[in-house]
Amino acid sequence: MRKTLFLLKFLGITVLAFFVWAFALEGYYLRIIGHIMAIISRIIPIFKGQIDVLWVKGEDILFRVYALRADLKIAVGGLTANIIPFTALTLATKLDKKSKIVGLGLGYLILVIFHIIALSIILILYISQSSTINGIKIFMDGVFLTLLPIALWFLLILRKKGGINNFISEFSRKNR
Repeated sequence: MRKTLFLLKFLGITVLAFFVWAFALEGYYLRIIGHIMAIISRIIPIFKGQIDVLWVKGEDILFRVYALRADLKIAVGGLTANIIPFTALTLATKLDKKSKIVGLGLGYLILVIFHIIALSIILILYISQSSTINGIKIFMDGVFLTLLPIALWFLLILRKKGGINNFISEFSRKNR
């Protein structure tokens, strides 16, 4: 019964989080991430000079890269989609509200930092016209998109429940 309840809560929250993310929040989030990167480019010259965000449409950000005298459109929606499963896993886990809020706050902060670093790497590779950009982007999308939300859930949320061993034993216990 506990397994079924957890899975139903997880699936329900995932569907709700997807619609809220895709139709209300993703554009704002990508715009914020892009502008943070533009600010970083003014402080640290990691992009061979200054960049600006021209627009965000759907899952794409169009950057103006002054060093190249060109505009680069980068699809980043797949990279930021890991917010949805992390949110759903955290909210579906049986914890007090304070632990959930703290876990979500720390997790979102880590995800924002990860997204800025990952997008910076992708942008640097685009600017340097690296031939390995597709492989690295596929690796980052595939590995980090899948593993990061689960790793954050284990580290930030399950430690509040006594760790993974306690969670597994509680999850596999039969209903009494």
